[in-house]
Amino acid sequence: MSFNSLYSNYDLLLPPKFDGGYLVIGLYERIKSGEISDYFTHTEIGQILKQISFDYEQPLRQWSTIKDNLFYYFIRNDPEEPWKYYLTDYAFSVVELMYAKLNNPFKTHALRASMEEAFTLEADSIETVEELERRFGRIFVQGSKKIIVDHLEALEEELGEAYKKLNDLLRFEESDAVATVKEFAAVFETFGERAEDITAATISKDQFLMNLRQLVDHFYTRTSIDSNVADWERAQDIYKDLRTFFSSVDKKVSLIRKQINHASEKLTELQEQFSARANFRLKIRMLYKLALTNADFSKEGIVFQNGFPTKSYVDESTKIVYPKHFDFDNDRSSRIVEIEKDDEYEQEMKATIFEDVRRQEIMEKWIFRAKDLLMRTGKIAVNDFFEEILGEETFDVAYQIVGEVVAMASQEREIYIDIDTELRKIKSHNIALWKMDIRK
Repeated sequence: MSFNSLYSNYDLLLPPKFDGGYLVIGLYERIKSGEISDYFTHTEIGQILKQISFDYEQPLRQWSTIKDNLFYYFIRNDPEEPWKYYLTDYAFSVVELMYAKLNNPFKTHALRASMEEAFTLEADSIETVEELERRFGRIFVQGSKKIIVDHLEALEEELGEAYKKLNDLLRFEESDAVATVKEFAAVFETFGERAEDITAATISKDQFLMNLRQLVDHFYTRTSIDSNVADWERAQDIYKDLRTFFSSVDKKVSLIRKQINHASEKLTELQEQFSARANFRLKIRMLYKLALTNADFSKEGIVFQNGFPTKSYVDESTKIVYPKHFDFDNDRSSRIVEIEKDDEYEQEMKATIFEDVRRQEIMEKWIFRAKDLLMRTGKIAVNDFFEEILGEETFDVAYQIVGEVVAMASQEREIYIDIDTELRKIKSHNIALWKMDIRK
């Protein structure tokens, strides 16, 4: 059958579950259990369809709408009793294949036993190449090869289910620790048994190939005696075929071993889970202890002190300032802007600076005179000193100098300032000052 035919007849070979698939399985189970005979009636078919509709809450499929597709490969009319039907051999084989896949019989058998039963070669047990071909030829070992392949497939499925169970145990957080450890140990016992079985089967396989290699070499040594090269070539082909087969077996076994190694990592996850649980319980116990420490009884009931369970702490929010726009172009050259000389502004600034310097020099001169007068005479008549300054300087300068001298005198402990509430006029200006003397 071409692939195009397979695609177009797929629904006929494997009908959808509610369009005949479940019906075939239901008929198979009732025939095997003896509820109906191998030749069933239209009434029995209708009862199974109603049960399927009820169990899966699906609309009832009428027998008249699905029988045409099932008549291709799964159901036939009884030639002698046309109102009765029977399942074809193909229908039995398909359902049994499904059950064998779900309930693989090799799961309960050791791989080593199957390996030794199918591939065992003792020294001097085979004399001729015809006998070797009858036992281990390409055609004669197809069944034995399939048994080993089915064994490995069942082993992968069993370990996959065990691996899934380990994951489920880790996800179930509310389980008791002791019960979890026991279930873990039970699952890992399966991994340990399968690992030992694989190791023993591998040793058996290696021994078989070594014995087969020696037998092939024996046929080769005989070629130099009777020049029967054809026997050696046939034996060599058998060895190559089995070596290729066991190479594929080794690859599958390697994958299974990796799966077993990955399962061992679940022990670390279990340890981390128990550690996290223990830490959580410790924190809860500390919280209970803290609550009891801060609890008091009152008429209203239990009252907590110190604002329990509120916890305050000093913090300051961090404000991250970032530029809204940033120029990443660093290749732009800097430009120097030459400012033209402003002669008028320059003259103004020079005059201002000159005036400040002159004012400071004048003040320094009169302050030095005041200090000298105080040292020589021990007294300064502020009114007379102020009038003397006015004779040479402006009023603003004189006022600033006198203020500086008074401020300087007030900071010295050995110098006193006498002020009388007597106004004395300055002759050169229309002003009057309190009489003030500075003395040592």
